Amino acid sequence: MNIAVLRMAVEKSYYDHANPDLLSRIPTNSLTVLEVGCGGGALGHAYKMINPSAQYLGIELMETPAKLAKERLDQVWCIDIEDMKIQFELPEKYPSIDALIYGDVLERLKDPQKILREHVSWLSPDGVVVASIPNVQHWSVIYNLIQGNWPQDDTGIFNKTHLRWFTRNSIVELFASLELKITSLQPRFLNLEQAKNFAKILEPCLEKMGQTPQKFLEGSAPLQYIVTATKKLIKPVYISGLMLKPQAGMNEVRMIQPLKSVASFPGVNIELSSTGLQLRSLDPSVPKIMIWQRQTLTYESSLTQLKKIIKAGYILISEFDDDPDHFQSIIDNKYLSFRAVHAVQVSTDSLSSSMKKYNPEVKIFKNCLDFLPASKLDKWIVKSSNSRLRVFFGALNREADWEAWLPCINDLLLEHEDLFEFEVVHDKKFFHSLMTNNKRFTPICDYAKYRQLLSDSHVALMPLRDTKFNKMKSDLKFVEASGYEVASIASPTVYAEVIEPGFNGEIAVDGKRVAEILKLWGECPDLAKACASNARNWIRSNRLQSQQSVARLDWYKDLYQRRDELTKALLQRVPELSLE
Repeated sequence: MNIAVLRMAVEKSYYDHANPDLLSRIPTNSLTVLEVGCGGGALGHAYKMINPSAQYLGIELMETPAKLAKERLDQVWCIDIEDMKIQFELPEKYPSIDALIYGDVLERLKDPQKILREHVSWLSPDGVVVASIPNVQHWSVIYNLIQGNWPQDDTGIFNKTHLRWFTRNSIVELFASLELKITSLQPRFLNLEQAKNFAKILEPCLEKMGQTPQKFLEGSAPLQYIVTATKKLIKPVYISGLMLKPQAGMNEVRMIQPLKSVASFPGVNIELSSTGLQLRSLDPSVPKIMIWQRQTLTYESSLTQLKKIIKAGYILISEFDDDPDHFQSIIDNKYLSFRAVHAVQVSTDSLSSSMKKYNPEVKIFKNCLDFLPASKLDKWIVKSSNSRLRVFFGALNREADWEAWLPCINDLLLEHEDLFEFEVVHDKKFFHSLMTNNKRFTPICDYAKYRQLLSDSHVALMPLRDTKFNKMKSDLKFVEASGYEVASIASPTVYAEVIEPGFNGEIAVDGKRVAEILKLWGECPDLAKACASNARNWIRSNRLQSQQSVARLDWYKDLYQRRDELTKALLQRVPELSLE
């Protein structure tokens, strides 16, 4: 590779990177976002997968990355924001900005305070400023100065384009001078062990300068800071989540993804664990929410713990997404799992109706995707007459549901085996029962692997018998498949509520109908492709985490406002929890 091509590759890599820490701080409900120094638009592209309805605008100095950004973002200006001749004004069609983003930009400006002041005037009353800023107090800077060096690099903290330098203290001063309230100042670390070793070497000198090694490490370990600031003071909210041990994506869908979306709002602090949570002592005016996922509470082992949580001033929520009558331990303990908490959150209307028999405070949050995956229409291109539709099946404990479908599927394969190949996850018996060589099996795997296998498929099978237990299940399988542009063939149980036959999927009442649909789609893949495309559009409009995050946070805050009332009702339901 010649030098020119190598330089272009480096520039593309540099300008086409999405900082995940910045991405996580952009509120998922922002209507209009402006990124100053948007590079190739990678951050905006990632954000629009989370919130496709947002208008994402970019300003970029360099022509090459700006050209790429224009293909991804809603509007891009290739200008120098400090050029006095330009006097850039926000177009009238954007009345205000909900999020101003500066990813490693402020240190490159001649007068960052002046530019920030101008841009903050565009900010909506509830808008945020999010910035990543290098830390010149980093230990590597001090080390190089001791050696008498000041490197000139193309990237990193010694980037030769930097004109201004910041420490934690000067960042705080900058935002305070603009009357912005910092809600989060999050350090980012790289090579933390090296920072600790460097602090240890300097320990004798630090003591003589009146500096403790710990204090020095706190200032010199961060490579940069991620800052979130607002115009008005935001009261913090603390949300703790006790999750199950990782299993088949349940943690991701019901806890990690929705709470990560909520955590994008300024002032929201999230702590998640599968082992245990510490009780915080905070100002009583600060909301403290604790969510327990699928926990089975017992009179023998849970009462003492519950008393501590209530006494500590928490709102306690049970997160549950299965038929409670299915679990004998819950029945034996008189549904304590729902009676002994302030509120319950579920995924379906049927679950809500069931839970309200034990607790009137129930909220439905339907299962959603954390982002809208990029369209993969290329997988639908029929490259030859031998191309096969890839049929996906991945579920736990579903043998009783698919056994009525299987004979008809196998009959179809006897005549048309070359039309299909099968991707089976989790269910080894289903895999071995398929009468075809065109199949692949993956044991139970992490959620990322599961979604990857699903995304490469064309059709997904979703069998559910008409039982009380199944009626309380959610439509998650359809949501996942549709997001990845996979066409669904599903039982009427649960899925008839979301699938419009022939438009965004197909409903099959028996195995014969499953085989008919598979044969039709195998011979005419465009019919399946149309259903998959319509289903993905339905997800875009109805089932993204960003569309319910405000409702989640508002509900949590409302519960906390009514904490005394809810605690009184809780103690009436379970007198054994009396705090006296």
